[in-house]
Amino acid sequence: MPAPKTPQPLEHTFTAPIQKDGAFATYVTVPHSAELLGTRRPVKVGGTIDGHPFNATLMPSARVRTGCP
Repeated sequence: MPAPKTPQPLEHTFTAPIQKDGAFATYVTVPHSAELLGTRRPVKVGGTIDGHPFNATLMPSARVRTGCP
Protein backbone atom coordinates (compact mmCIF):
# COMPACT_ATOMS: atom_id res chain seq x y z
CA MET A 1 0.00 0.00 0.00
CA PRO A 2 1.48 3.41 -0.97
CA ALA A 3 2.29 5.95 1.73
CA PRO A 4 -0.31 8.70 2.24
CA LYS A 5 0.38 11.94 0.41
CA THR A 6 1.21 15.07 2.38
CA PRO A 7 -1.67 17.60 2.21
CA GLN A 8 -0.91 20.54 -0.03
CA PRO A 9 -2.61 23.96 0.16
CA LEU A 10 -4.78 24.86 -2.82
CA GLU A 11 -6.31 28.24 -3.57
CA HIS A 12 -9.50 27.87 -5.59
CA THR A 13 -12.42 30.28 -5.71
CA PHE A 14 -15.82 29.61 -7.25
CA THR A 15 -19.40 30.76 -6.85
CA ALA A 16 -22.23 28.26 -6.44
CA PRO A 17 -25.60 28.08 -4.71
CA ILE A 18 -26.17 25.87 -1.66
CA GLN A 19 -28.59 23.16 -2.83
CA LYS A 20 -30.85 20.66 -1.09
CA ASP A 21 -31.41 17.04 -2.12
CA GLY A 22 -32.89 13.91 -0.58
CA ALA A 23 -29.48 12.18 -0.45
CA PHE A 24 -27.74 15.00 1.46
CA ALA A 25 -29.13 17.64 3.76
CA THR A 26 -27.39 20.36 1.71
CA TYR A 27 -24.53 20.42 -0.75
CA VAL A 28 -22.52 22.67 -3.05
CA THR A 29 -21.50 21.65 -6.55
CA VAL A 30 -17.77 22.20 -7.07
CA PRO A 31 -17.05 22.47 -10.80
CA HIS A 32 -14.46 19.99 -12.16
CA SER A 33 -13.40 18.83 -8.68
CA ALA A 34 -11.88 15.51 -9.80
CA GLU A 35 -9.57 17.30 -12.23
CA LEU A 36 -8.81 20.06 -9.72
CA LEU A 37 -7.88 17.66 -6.90
CA GLY A 38 -6.41 14.89 -9.04
CA THR A 39 -8.52 12.21 -7.33
CA ARG A 40 -12.05 10.86 -7.08
CA ARG A 41 -11.57 9.84 -3.44
CA PRO A 42 -13.03 11.88 -0.55
CA VAL A 43 -10.89 14.90 0.37
CA LYS A 44 -11.08 16.96 3.57
CA VAL A 45 -11.46 20.64 2.69
CA GLY A 46 -11.90 23.95 4.47
CA GLY A 47 -12.91 27.36 3.31
CA THR A 48 -15.39 30.15 3.80
CA ILE A 49 -18.99 30.65 2.78
CA ASP A 50 -19.96 34.32 2.81
CA GLY A 51 -17.02 34.94 5.15
CA HIS A 52 -17.94 32.11 7.57
CA PRO A 53 -15.32 29.35 7.94
CA PHE A 54 -16.27 25.70 7.39
CA ASN A 55 -14.69 22.24 7.17
CA ALA A 56 -16.20 19.38 5.18
CA THR A 57 -15.38 16.32 3.09
CA LEU A 58 -15.52 16.86 -0.66
CA MET A 59 -16.70 13.90 -2.72
CA PRO A 60 -15.01 14.53 -6.11
CA SER A 61 -16.52 13.05 -9.23
CA ALA A 62 -15.92 13.14 -12.96
CA ARG A 63 -19.63 13.89 -13.31
CA VAL A 64 -20.78 17.48 -13.51
CA ARG A 65 -22.55 17.26 -10.15
CA THR A 66 -19.97 16.96 -7.40
CA GLY A 67 -21.07 17.52 -3.85
CA CYS A 68 -19.59 18.91 -0.71
CA PRO A 69 -22.15 18.01 1.97
